[in-house]
Amino acid sequence: MKLAEYLKKHNLTHEEFAEKIQVSRPLVTRLLNKTRNPSAHLMKLIEDVTDGEVTMQDLFNPDPPSRLKSKQKKKTEKP
Repeated sequence: MKLAEYLKKHNLTHEEFAEKIQVSRPLVTRLLNKTRNPSAHLMKLIEDVTDGEVTMQDLFNPDPPSRLKSKQKKKTEKP
């Protein structure tokens, strides 16, 4: 299950979920927007807190965060 689906199913705000996993609300928002990848430790913590409803695999995003995509694009573009 995706994290956004979990929050909706359990009627949790970003702030409430952030408190449960002891991180900031902006970090939860970044995870949901896929602009930040969680550490392995945080993925495991989320999996535990959600009783396995959100798995590490659900959280893993193989694409680099969007902030890095523009840097990669600049490297490949040559004048």
